[in-house]
Amino acid sequence: MSLESIKMMLEFMQHHRNTEIIYTFKNNNHPVALVCLKNIGIIQIVFSQLPHEISYYHDVDEAASVIDKLIN
Repeated sequence: MSLESIKMMLEFMQHHRNTEIIYTFKNNNHPVALVCLKNIGIIQIVFSQLPHEISYYHDVDEAASVIDKLIN
């Protein structure tokens, strides 16, 4: 998935603030990150490696860059 596709997906998620959307990103068919958009517009990334690390982003570009590095 390209960086632009990731950004478009995150922007789409942000347009649905009244709904909690969860999306799993995979690398070689192994989950690497679970992305959840909280109702207040914050993007939450839960990294799959143990121990699970959770990061929060307000900026789509920053979150997309992190996801891109994980899956590509």
